[in-house]
Amino acid sequence: MTSRKTAPTINSEIYSQLLVKYQPRIIKTEEENESFLAVVDELMSRRSLTIEEDAILDLLVKLIEDFEEKHYPLNGSTTRSVMLHLMEAQNITASQYCKG
Repeated sequence: MTSRKTAPTINSEIYSQLLVKYQPRIIKTEEENESFLAVVDELMSRRSLTIEEDAILDLLVKLIEDFEEKHYPLNGSTTRSVMLHLMEAQNITASQYCKG
C-alpha cells in the first residue's frame, strides 16, 4: 500500500487577513504592477513563509506575469537576455546570483 501526502490546509482566517492586507486584483496600471512587485519582493526576502503567505505570493506572481505578458511582450528575447535584464533591474551581478 502506498501512502499519499495530503496538501497542507490553508487557514481561511489568516488567508482572509492577507487578502485584506494586500488586496490582490487584476493589474491594470504600471503603478499597480510596481506596488505588487514591491510586495512580492518583500515576501521573497523573508526566510520562510507561512502556507497562507506562499499562496498569496503565488497569486501575486501570477497577476504580475499576466500584466507583464500583456504589456511587455518579449518578442523573441532569449532566456539569457531576459535573465540579464532582470538581474540588471534588481542590481544583481552574476557573482551575487551564483552565490545564492
